[in-house]
Amino acid sequence: MDRCDVESAVRARTTATSKDNSPLADRLAVLPTLGLVHLRLEWRRLFRAEPPRLTRDIMMRAIAYRLQEIAKAACPRSPNGGSRPWRTRKPMGGSRRSRT
Repeated sequence: MDRCDVESAVRARTTATSKDNSPLADRLAVLPTLGLVHLRLEWRRLFRAEPPRLTRDIMMRAIAYRLQEIAKAACPRSPNGGSRPWRTRKPMGGSRRSRT
């Protein structure tokens, strides 16, 4: 299976599932069906580097993380201006005073 085969597997999975899924969800759903050789091809495509010697499970997790990272970068920023909306509180700690 080469890059075209991976993409055709994603398309086949997309047509078999409901139309509500995002392309990211479809790509993540295909990862467990890929063998180590195909995961290495996907690694080369995503990271533009030779894949390290990792187990299939670790490589699959790293690829899934990278796919989510790319998808997150493509999303617009949150309305409050920050890229991390879950950080709404200021860090804890006392006020800092300069000593004179």
